[in-house]
Parts: sequence; C-alpha cells; structure tokens
Amino acid sequence: MEWYRSKRFWVVAVIIAVVIMFFLSGRYVMECFRLRRDIAALTKEVEACRKKIAEDSTMLENLRYDEYIEAYAREHYNLQKKNETVYILKD
Repeated sequence: MEWYRSKRFWVVAVIIAVVIMFFLSGRYVMECFRLRRDIAALTKEVEACRKKIAEDSTMLENLRYDEYIEAYAREHYNLQKKNETVYILKD
C-alpha cells in the first residue's frame, strides 16, 4: 500500500494545511481590524475638519462687513474709539 493513499496521511495533510492557512490569514485578520480602527479615527478627524471649515467659512463671510470687523476687534482685542472709555470685566 502506498503511503499517500492511506486515510491517515490525508487527515494529517489536511490538518497541517488548515493550521498553515490559519497562521497565514491570522495576520491579515489582525491587520483588517487595525485598518478598520484607523478608518474610524480618520473619519472622526474628517468630520472635525469639516466642522472647522464651516466655522471658518462663516467667519470669512462675516469679515466682509466693516461693522463685524469693528465689533470683533472691540470684543477680542479690547480696541476702542477716540473719546471712549472701555471697562474690562474678567470672570
């Protein structure tokens, strides 16, 4: 009887093949999980960037008007007009 025709040989060969395939594909499965985690993090970052772009676009649109620029300068840089007294209240 030839050795490759025995049932025991094929059972061992299939088990070895399955074990090898498990170890080879195990790395790819872990890589897939890592990539999915990275994709989720990047998706959150994209949403944060889109929100920032929307805020900046609104600010840019408002900066086209002199009244807004004047109010912004007074509020953020404590600027004042001539003959005007400004009181700064801190929390």
